[in-house]
Amino acid sequence: DGERVYIGDGDGNFLCLALKDGAEVWKAKTEGTIEGTACIIGDRVVVGATDGFVYAYDKMTGTPEWKFETLGEIVGGINTFTRQSPDGNIPCAVFGSHDNKLYCIDARDGAEQWSVETGYYVNGTPSVAGDKISFGGCDGFIYINNAQTGEEVGKFEIESYISNSIIIKDDVAYVAHYDNRVDA
Repeated sequence: DGERVYIGDGDGNFLCLALKDGAEVWKAKTEGTIEGTACIIGDRVVVGATDGFVYAYDKMTGTPEWKFETLGEIVGGINTFTRQSPDGNIPCAVFGSHDNKLYCIDARDGAEQWSVETGYYVNGTPSVAGDKISFGGCDGFIYINNAQTGEEVGKFEIESYISNSIIIKDDVAYVAHYDNRVDA
């Protein structure tokens, strides 16, 4: 965030370190390992763990704000976007789980906004470009979903596990996968 860095480890520790010298600012504990990247959303930092929970902490103090439970491990990172609703804009966290779903939750309180089911694990960090969310599944498909509703708007078969993140640049999605290729 310009002053601090947030990292997790294999023991389930989630740490906030001072960027200038690496000194520990605060530490929180999860029940699983942390493999994916965290995401700063407003005054919170949000991270997933292999215990199936997404955790939100006050980014300054490490005070737990909320946690959201899935039915599978979370090994990818968290991404963010703003969802428009009749009640105003909602800062959202979007992430995949080993319960074969992609989730969108309200970053303010952890309330589920929508989820979509795939054919297998969702490992990588979802990409957000405009009003679309793109992500790969271990079922060998790239999914493109409407960020506001979760509705699927496109799907491409790669025929190989996709266990990492999709990068989008100039309306082209790039993905590496288990067929030892990078596709665009």
